[in-house]
This record gives sequence, structure tokens and C-alpha cells, in this order.
Amino acid sequence: MNSQTVYAKSAKGREELSTRRDGLSPRLRALLVQVDGRHSAQDLAERNGGAGIYERLQQLIDGAYIIAAEAEAKPGYGVVPRPAGL
Repeated sequence: MNSQTVYAKSAKGREELSTRRDGLSPRLRALLVQVDGRHSAQDLAERNGGAGIYERLQQLIDGAYIIAAEAEAKPGYGVVPRPAGL
């Protein structure tokens, strides 16, 4: 993970904040709330004292709750094309 990368909530992340469907831990949920598409991973680490923040960010990435903000801006990002004939 690059500490200068800016992350944004994915559709799944926004849904999790409104429904609590997946039951994220309080620490992961609190970090998800702070991800805003404007602040880098380093900014978030500084804001939160740095302890374990990169590991929690990676958990949110692995769970598809957040994505790189630049990726969110690309049309079709994360869309899997449907095979022909379906």
C-alpha cells in the first residue's frame, strides 16, 4: 500500500455505513467513516496516531469497502463484462 494513495468509499462501503449488514468492528467502521476521497492513507494515519491504521486500511481494501479514489473516477471500474449470450 502506498501511503500517498487517497481512498474513497466503494458502493459496498457506503452501503455498510447505512445498513451495518456485514457488522464491521467498531475500529474498522470508524476508519471507514473517515475515508472521504480527499485524504491520503498517510493523512489518516497521522489523524489516528498511526497505530495499526495501514493494516485496517488493508482490511477495508480486501473487503472491497474502499478503493483508490482515482479508480472510482474511471467509468466502468470494477464492472465485470457479461459474457456474450447471457
